[in-house]
Amino acid sequence: MVLYELLSGHRPYRLKTGLPHEVAKIICESEPLKPSTAVRAVDVSSSTATPEAIAVNRSITLDRLRRRLSGDLDNIILMAMRKEPLRRYSSAEQLVEDIRRHLNGKPVIARKDTFGYRSTKFIGRHRFGVIAALLLIGAITVGGMTTLREHRRAERRFDQVRKMANSFLFEIHDAIEKVPDSLWARELLVKRALQYLDSLAQEAADDRSLLSELATAYQKVGDVQGSPARPNMGNTTGALQSYGKALAIRQHLLELEPSNAEAKRELANGYSSLSSVQNVSGDAQAAMWNARKSVELLESIIAGQPNNAQILHDMAVAYQYLGNAYVMAEDWPHVAECRRKTLSIYEGQLAITPTDGFLQRRVSLALKTLGAVLAKVKDKEGALRNYRRSIALDETAAAANPGNEQLRSDLSASYYGLGFVLAELGDSGQALHYYRKALPIREALLAQDPRDARKQMWLANNYQDIAKILSGRGDLQGAQQQYRKVLEFREALLSVDSAGADNRSELARAYLEMGSLALRLKGPRRERLLECVNLKQKSLDLYGQMKERLTGGLANDAKRAQEELAGCRAELGQ
Repeated sequence: MVLYELLSGHRPYRLKTGLPHEVAKIICESEPLKPSTAVRAVDVSSSTATPEAIAVNRSITLDRLRRRLSGDLDNIILMAMRKEPLRRYSSAEQLVEDIRRHLNGKPVIARKDTFGYRSTKFIGRHRFGVIAALLLIGAITVGGMTTLREHRRAERRFDQVRKMANSFLFEIHDAIEKVPDSLWARELLVKRALQYLDSLAQEAADDRSLLSELATAYQKVGDVQGSPARPNMGNTTGALQSYGKALAIRQHLLELEPSNAEAKRELANGYSSLSSVQNVSGDAQAAMWNARKSVELLESIIAGQPNNAQILHDMAVAYQYLGNAYVMAEDWPHVAECRRKTLSIYEGQLAITPTDGFLQRRVSLALKTLGAVLAKVKDKEGALRNYRRSIALDETAAAANPGNEQLRSDLSASYYGLGFVLAELGDSGQALHYYRKALPIREALLAQDPRDARKQMWLANNYQDIAKILSGRGDLQGAQQQYRKVLEFREALLSVDSAGADNRSELARAYLEMGSLALRLKGPRRERLLECVNLKQKSLDLYGQMKERLTGGLANDAKRAQEELAGCRAELGQ
């Protein structure tokens, strides 16, 4: 307050009576004028407190005094007088240091540290050096105007191409993503965007924004080519390549900003995506390694953001894919552990927002996957409980949104999954009932989007499980009819996606079962034996292409195909 009066010639507060309560009220509630504004005020109680008199007493003109006070000195004095203790100087030494910095022409802490402010202070301290530098820059600028114009043209072209690619990626692609039978159009759009971005990639260097767009483009291409979580074209090899490129860019982006949580999250999701397709391709070891990397990264982020809904969702997905990798290894206890973690995350979120449709769907999906595992380990009650909860959620959602393709798909998966559980537990009648409930929904979904390899696989699985039950119940003609539909889908899928290990193994199993069925059908024995040899040989050839996966159930099926083929040939005298 003393410094305020020394510089401005006025006290910061105007008191009428000087009574204690008036003093307290004014000091606590009113803000003093800036000193540079106060010097122009007129104090009627004193003839020496006119603006002109104040300036004369300080041997300076009024305008120069105002300019001298405005800026640093205004801010230093007002900061020292702030009403909130935490916003004032923390000590007399700090105030002294700020005054010293002002006198030396350096930035003060009382003023916002902007680039313009620091530049002004720098120029004030190095006036002659700055003038010389500006003259040199002027000479260089005049000499380089032609180059600059060309550079600007190139930049405009660069931005135009980049905007076009982004329009394909984020506007047009996303607008048609949910349109039925749009996979080919989506793939074309994303590939065209990728061509544009690839043409810019060499110039990207460490341009983080452009690198991020490029990674997103590769991710979207991979999704369309072969993501098992989305409608896809069944191109597993292409998806592996695209996801691998996206992952490499995400790794580089994290190297550029190791502390960037968003870059770390996107890298974790890249590991998850790659793991999901490696599961489909049969590369169990790589799928497990990448899924674990995703979990590790997300766990490191969630430690600092325990309530971040997006990170929690990503974590649940990562556990789901890690569980899928354990499925390939037939490590059912670890599969169940991962499934329970996924379910726990989604149930925790749903408890906070119980009407959230997205979370209701996620809980339903987690219940299904956990229920299937419990059926594998013969936990009948647990498996049935999970699937019945899932069906209740899905039926409610589908009834409320009858035109929603995704919700109808979820309902068909619940019916099919309950059929699988009942079949595992030996109740073939009820299993067949639920398989048949799922079938018309899946047929209608594929009719809407006939190029979707995922929907083709679902329907093939459905036909194959119905055929297996019909064969076991003695309906041989019905079983044969269903198996023919299975072959139609699976052979078509194999011709498009030779790297799809799941489809290959199921096709091998279908040939194996059809060979056994041929022997049970009516007709001349020799013709039935020849058909059996043909089908068993096809099965054995496919198993031979999967040597690295021949463990557990697959190994048993391959052995059975070999033994039964040998038996048929022996009977034929071959």
